[in-house]
Amino acid sequence: MFSMKSNKNEKEDAVLNPSNHLAAYCAREMMARLEGIEIDPEKTLIYTLNEQIAQEMLAAKYPQTHIESIDVLTQHGTPLSSTFDLMFANLALPWTADYAHWLQWCARQLNPGGLLLFSALGPDTLSCWQSVLAPYLLPNLVDMHIYGDGLLKNGFQDPVLDVDYVTFSYQAAEKMRAELVAAKVVTPDCPAVFAGQKLHTTFELVFGHAFAVGAGANEVAADETGIVKFPLAYLRRKPPNET
Repeated sequence: MFSMKSNKNEKEDAVLNPSNHLAAYCAREMMARLEGIEIDPEKTLIYTLNEQIAQEMLAAKYPQTHIESIDVLTQHGTPLSSTFDLMFANLALPWTADYAHWLQWCARQLNPGGLLLFSALGPDTLSCWQSVLAPYLLPNLVDMHIYGDGLLKNGFQDPVLDVDYVTFSYQAAEKMRAELVAAKVVTPDCPAVFAGQKLHTTFELVFGHAFAVGAGANEVAADETGIVKFPLAYLRRKPPNET
């Protein structure tokens, strides 16, 4: 578990707005997971609530890539005119009502062998505050295994998922409320209902990545019964290192 304390006496990160701690942490963790994956994306799609953090990191790692971005809250499910080699979805899934439909959309927008990399919020997010914040809580909290099943049913290959926990501590209830609002975890009218309590928030973070298969993930997508059918031509393909 990673713990981060919000303290005026501590040196602030000069690059990041203090309200972006959650998105920044997730973006860094996602970039760390890219270290072990050999890809050279020509086109990258950022699908997130805060594109600036991801844009800077991805541009530094892949200076040759062309980056486009989509705002989760305004362009969900919008058909795009081009396809991509990398989709970087930082905390996009919690604000996606139908995750299965979103995964189908990702499959259509990825090139063969393209990589989907995402972060999401698990069901233990804000566990000690969920009852208090229920009227104001915005994101969907989904178990890691459900995302894993969704990836397989929608024709993704080699899915890898893991869970992390991050805790933020605060000295003032209003500061805690402001950061939750800025992260769009609660609605703007959420009151500072934390007086007299231990001022910390713990998030269950789900990280995952998987590859689009064949001539596009649609060719191995699940049917209405949830069964994935692979074309015979795909089963006969050899790995790139075989002759």
